[in-house]
Amino acid sequence: MDKSEMMEQIRKIETALSVELPEVVVRYFFQKEIICEYLDYLDSADEWIECNLTDEVGIYAPGYVMIGSDGGDLRYLMKSGAGETMVYSADVGDMNPQNFERMGTFDECLAKGFAFED
Repeated sequence: MDKSEMMEQIRKIETALSVELPEVVVRYFFQKEIICEYLDYLDSADEWIECNLTDEVGIYAPGYVMIGSDGGDLRYLMKSGAGETMVYSADVGDMNPQNFERMGTFDECLAKGFAFED
């Protein structure tokens, strides 16, 4: 996928979910050689939209966007906005932002491979 196609996919996500993806997430999209073993990241615009709508992120955590999962019940979210960098985790059964756990900045989480101790 070239840069213009990638930007089109990003705009599709932002429009469908009424969010602005953080710049660090957009940058990550353009670095496909980086793959985290412990981040089941969303690979296509349609998958991003479907997962965020299915988990009702916009209803239970307005202003947040799910960026991936651990492959199970743990979701990774970020606040909507270009300058946002903090990653939060939430159990799929508790999407209340007051209960989100701060995991670190996106770059810190990426450096850890999104592998966190229980």
